[in-house]
Amino acid sequence: MEYLFGENINIPMPTAVVVGNFDGLHIGHMKLINTMKHVAHEKHLRTVVVSFSPHPLVYFEKVEQFEKILLPEEKKHILQHHEIDYYVELPFNKQLADMAPIEFFDYVLITKLNCAAFIIGSDYCFGKNREGNAETATKICVERGIHIKNVPMHNCENTGKKVSSSLIRALIAEGKLKQASKFLGYDYEQVTAGRNK
Repeated sequence: MEYLFGENINIPMPTAVVVGNFDGLHIGHMKLINTMKHVAHEKHLRTVVVSFSPHPLVYFEKVEQFEKILLPEEKKHILQHHEIDYYVELPFNKQLADMAPIEFFDYVLITKLNCAAFIIGSDYCFGKNREGNAETATKICVERGIHIKNVPMHNCENTGKKVSSSLIRALIAEGKLKQASKFLGYDYEQVTAGRNK
């Protein structure tokens, strides 16, 4: 897996792309990523997972302190284990925050990432003030000749609530690590064991 960070990103080969914060790489995230891998295999594309640094919540100062579920190296290790071709961290700055949805597609997805297939969750939002949604993404992809796949949300068993990073962070804070691990899809204590060494 190749890790790319910063402004000067240019992937020459056509790609299948999934975009998100992916804090924790939980079972909902992996549903998206595995769908992306399947589409990439069918269409002979490279796989790209795109995230942001810092987290948008930190950039917009909606939280004073943000406890990530996974440290950057832990996230990279999990993605490498899933045989992703590229893991891209985009600097979340004013330029990115101010991009209209169409600008994000043209400048980031097409120009920098050579996106030929875009995989999104049904609740996907993007662009300035989160103006773009799944419907917007579908419209732009059709106009740009990009294959798009919309993946339904992954809900918790029994409760029907959406599996989310915020839910998992709350469980970890409460010491409910077994329940958190169930939603993460891996043993949280085992993955984070190296932190105290």
